[in-house]
Amino acid sequence: MASQRGLTLLEMLISLVILSSVMAIASTAYSYYATGFNERQQRFGSRLNQLKKELSWQDQLASAFYYYVETAPNNYRPVFTGDAEELSWMSTSGILQPGTMARSWLGISEGYLTYCEQPVSEKLITSIAYNKTEMCNSFMQRLYPLESVEISYFSWPSMIDRHISWGDELPVQPNRAPRWANSHNSAETEVLPGWVRLTLQAEQAEPYAIWIRIENNDVDRLQIFAGNSNA
Repeated sequence: MASQRGLTLLEMLISLVILSSVMAIASTAYSYYATGFNERQQRFGSRLNQLKKELSWQDQLASAFYYYVETAPNNYRPVFTGDAEELSWMSTSGILQPGTMARSWLGISEGYLTYCEQPVSEKLITSIAYNKTEMCNSFMQRLYPLESVEISYFSWPSMIDRHISWGDELPVQPNRAPRWANSHNSAETEVLPGWVRLTLQAEQAEPYAIWIRIENNDVDRLQIFAGNSNA
């Protein structure tokens, strides 16, 4: 019958040392993994928030619509004003108060592309002019740092030109066709632009363009606000 022998004290100590080393390595590896996972999660969350911001202002601009203001007795003009550096419009639903109309502004403020808005609830605006400071005090969203922005607008010269372009009988003359311009004032043209292009220039980076299509530009399908009427 073979004799049985247990672990000696030396063998047990060696086993404990090996086990402790394996556990220490595993613990260090897990610590590195957990730290890296948290950092990746934070970067992912930060990027996701940035994408949400970008999509939010683009959705706001795409939802610009025909909000009419009485600029003179019985003379109503839509609200949309823009030049090469900033623009302002009316949105059907704001970020600050979803479901409530908002007066919106986009441009560069303190080195950042910035979106601002001011809710418009029961009180209808009565002026084409806008106050950027009031809008930014109400709600401001800094998007990303920029050196400059160049905004251009693709639109019909006037509402009459737009209606003529829909006709099938006569060809659209070049001077009546939609075209790009570095400014747009709907109080003068009576139409919203069909497209807005923003060329963004960040520091030490190649310029890139963002194209926004104004979706809600069919006056026959939209709620029109005139004077103090809520109809």
